[in-house]
Amino acid sequence: MKFCMRAENKKQAQENAKFFEVSEKDLLNFQPGEGILIIGSEKMNIRIVPTSRRDL
Repeated sequence: MKFCMRAENKKQAQENAKFFEVSEKDLLNFQPGEGILIIGSEKMNIRIVPTSRRDL
């Protein structure tokens, strides 16, 4: 299992794109709380929502 959030800069995006086998562009364009979860060959975009913003 691998998990990656938004890259802080282009260099980090380049390094992470190779390791996670995802688009450098995606890593730079994720919004805060967004990322990618990779389990085996399956890739899923995810969004983490703070508990203070969840409808309980």
